[in-house]
Amino acid sequence: VFSLAACAKSGEMSEKELEKKRAAKLTKLSNVYTMEYLKSDSEEKDSSIDRVKIVDGTAYFSAYYWKEIKDSNDEVSYENGLDVLKLNEQEGKLERIRRFTAKNNYDEANSVSDNESVNAFYPMADGSIWYNLAINHSDWSDEENYFYENKMELVHEDASGNELARFSLDEAFSGEEDDYVYVEDILMDKSGNLALQTYNSFYVVDTNGKLLKKIPLADDDANQYVNTVTATPSGDILALVVQYGEDDSSRMIKKLDLESGKFEDLFDCKD
Repeated sequence: VFSLAACAKSGEMSEKELEKKRAAKLTKLSNVYTMEYLKSDSEEKDSSIDRVKIVDGTAYFSAYYWKEIKDSNDEVSYENGLDVLKLNEQEGKLERIRRFTAKNNYDEANSVSDNESVNAFYPMADGSIWYNLAINHSDWSDEENYFYENKMELVHEDASGNELARFSLDEAFSGEEDDYVYVEDILMDKSGNLALQTYNSFYVVDTNGKLLKKIPLADDDANQYVNTVTATPSGDILALVVQYGEDDSSRMIKKLDLESGKFEDLFDCKD
């Protein structure tokens, strides 16, 4: 959710005009939106909602969970992962439609560790889902040659969990300036291509894993980074870009057209 209370349209504006615009934004929002608390059907107490996205008019949430498990001998183990929650508007609650349990295999005796986790997803109207899978392997059995490998895969599964497609993002991103690209969120453009949000860019790939374009959203050299992104019902992308300095910082809301790769500054927000 973007806060527009302290934002003004790009360009110079008198203090009086600025106050009117702020008041108009506040009045409009207060007449349209109301607060309502919803409960999810998750049994875990240690669960936190991380993101929300709207797909074909339905709201989906991602929630990280963590829980402690005791066996019959009171031995304790731990489980964590990502839940995909869907808003049931009629009943006013969040329903869990998918759980991605992280795999954490730490073998101290053999000095190796293997981990798998899901951190980003995009649900489809037909019940299928795209998600980003991070796979890590560490081996420190040789003290002089520590080995670490990280792989990123994009996976498509149907509503029953059957795999429909899988491809390597490392191959899709090969040749890019960044040695390692971390996918923070997944959206979809109007043509059905997947838009993968990274630290400061969007990478657009087709459903076969071919990289189509890279769209920078922020400038590392200008001390900028992307705080969060969201999609509008019309398919446009809104990105909240933060620019920080020694004494203060500012936030810019940018509207991005994934088809053309062009964006425009909508609001400049001062802290």
